[in-house]
Amino acid sequence: MNPEADQDLRNEAKASNLGRLFQLLTDIFGQRRQMLSLTKIDGAEVLAVFPSLGGRSVTWKVSNCHILPYMNKSDHAAAQIIFNVPRDAIVPLIIDVIRTKANMQGLFKLLFKYVLPGKVKLKGSFFTAVKIIMALMVGAHPMYAEEKRLQSGNAPGKSA
Repeated sequence: MNPEADQDLRNEAKASNLGRLFQLLTDIFGQRRQMLSLTKIDGAEVLAVFPSLGGRSVTWKVSNCHILPYMNKSDHAAAQIIFNVPRDAIVPLIIDVIRTKANMQGLFKLLFKYVLPGKVKLKGSFFTAVKIIMALMVGAHPMYAEEKRLQSGNAPGKSA
């Protein structure tokens, strides 16, 4: 089989899985306030581009407070989020976004860590891109508080 075709298929699958991951995260762990704020951009499409995956892209369409991924490239996306990092750094970057709390402090953290150095580029409507990113920021979810508690050594059954 052709190695280029194999790599192309892997890139397509990885981009597709990332798009679906965002949908699952927001549907399962999404914070109510952030999900309701998506009504302000209902019908908008945001294009996520992964240059290190052979330029693959995923279109997220906001519909009824949900993010729906499509593998086709949108011709009329309101915003573009370009993940300009090596392929092995995409998942750690997304994990960092997911674990960040959806507040101004968390937004500034991501801005200084990823946007200003050029690791993530935003084109088009900044407002629309920020709304999508904040919907992905589920760091305030109780599961993360429990994880931090367990990592600090305060496991159930241990006395302090």
